[in-house]
Amino acid sequence: MSTQIYDTDNLDRAWFTYQLKEAEAITLNLDPKVSGVGCTAISVLNQYRVLPEKFEFTFHLKPFTKGPNNENKSKINSLGWTED
Repeated sequence: MSTQIYDTDNLDRAWFTYQLKEAEAITLNLDPKVSGVGCTAISVLNQYRVLPEKFEFTFHLKPFTKGPNNENKSKINSLGWTED
């Protein structure tokens, strides 16, 4: 699971970070399985490949709430997720 402040089209077209423009919305990526990260000369071994398959999953979103001093009540960790 990850979030990004740039839309996919902008990420595909930008060659340099200064070309990235923040989108009006935050994109939430939900990846139930990952087959590998980055580009490597060695392909993923068959036993670790993630093949297309039908699946279902459920997730819950917890909204941020503001305290009396306009501060978030939840702590935000380094990945941007809230911790109670």
